[in-house]
Amino acid sequence: MGLLVALWAAVLAHALARAGVLHAGEQPLSRIAIRRATAAVAGSASVKARPAVLGLEGQSSDWMVVEFSHPNPSNDDWIGVFSPSGFSSEICQPENWEDLPPFLCTAPIKFQYANFTNHAYNKSGKGSLKLQLINQRADFAFALFSGGLSAPKLISVSNKVTFENPKAPVYPRLAQGKSWNENRCVQDGSNNYIGRFNATTHVVVGGGGASLSPFRATVPYWSFFRDLDFGFVKLTALNNSFLLFEYKKSRDGNVYDHFTISRDYRDILACSIDNCPRTTVAV
Repeated sequence: MGLLVALWAAVLAHALARAGVLHAGEQPLSRIAIRRATAAVAGSASVKARPAVLGLEGQSSDWMVVEFSHPNPSNDDWIGVFSPSGFSSEICQPENWEDLPPFLCTAPIKFQYANFTNHAYNKSGKGSLKLQLINQRADFAFALFSGGLSAPKLISVSNKVTFENPKAPVYPRLAQGKSWNENRCVQDGSNNYIGRFNATTHVVVGGGGASLSPFRATVPYWSFFRDLDFGFVKLTALNNSFLLFEYKKSRDGNVYDHFTISRDYRDILACSIDNCPRTTVAV
């Protein structure tokens, strides 16, 4: 009985580790050793993605299906989603020109194990996954890997998938201004930004050139704080969802401007059907 309990505990621990439960606070994608990837392309393996064009009704996110087959399947096989679709050693820049670049230097934006919804995959070598994608302003490709996450081996690559209008803006949204022909992409200034943003926050720190030129007299409506002095910025990640920005002057080190960003949101890139986490660990 004790042996059965021990075996069951080991199986459960392995399943929980595969699901990411034993890695609280750890970004699942960080476990992929993409720089160790090697080529093991199998001619009889295949990956097909459909439909080839997403967002036909103007959606910024859409569902699609990836079908795959592998002549030598295993429980460690997984599907990676890459964007842009072109990923190979040709785009890798070596850290040292005396060394060869890695086979792959582009990490997937999401992944899922091949047997996630295909319980007979280890025997049949065939399966499919339903995945949700957002408009990345670039096309997508799907790759089948063996060897698990620690020693990935590239088996096969799919056809390209793209959104009908890949250049369509997703975030931020444009809002009408005060005039009929004016569009603005701003929101009221604040020291504490919580939740979904209505506009992108830009911070320009050019304290090194403070003595070169003064600001213009006219202050744009999107400018919330200005300072003509030498200074620097301190950015502190207090936890997984709270970011503190502080602007300090060089002459005394005191804080002259600050704001915080607090976000707790669903990460659509981490989702596949039936396994979307409630929140992301990203700031």
